[in-house]
Amino acid sequence: MDVEGIPSERGGHAVSDDQITQPHHLWLREAARDQRRRATPTEQKLWAVLRGRQVGGWRFRRQHPIGPYIVDFLCAEARLIVEIDGVIHEHQREYDAERDNYLEQLGYRIVRVPADVVARDLPRALDVIRTACQTPPLPCAGEGGGG
Repeated sequence: MDVEGIPSERGGHAVSDDQITQPHHLWLREAARDQRRRATPTEQKLWAVLRGRQVGGWRFRRQHPIGPYIVDFLCAEARLIVEIDGVIHEHQREYDAERDNYLEQLGYRIVRVPADVVARDLPRALDVIRTACQTPPLPCAGEGGGG
């Protein structure tokens, strides 16, 4: 399960009694570690080229908690979140929209890359990510040109 109770592509896992009683941020961090250990093949493939600043010198983190969510990949410097969208995302569009809205309010841009593009045309996926990294970040809620 994703942290909000939405099934993940990894098949999900039950929440233990220990997770229920520990503070939310500790449980979320533990869930992110678990997702890193159980990465999908497309996540593994993309991480192999995102890690170590191999894409334009940008530093990425994987399965990183932000607020109540865990994002697939984060480039904090570019305020960019990269999500790999597999079949499950066809059935959770409303959840994804709410999640994206929350993250965008924090000033993040979200790039959704279909899993089949990562699997079949990795250079194309990397071009999309590289271009997104070079785009200026969104202002956070409450920021902007006031006057």
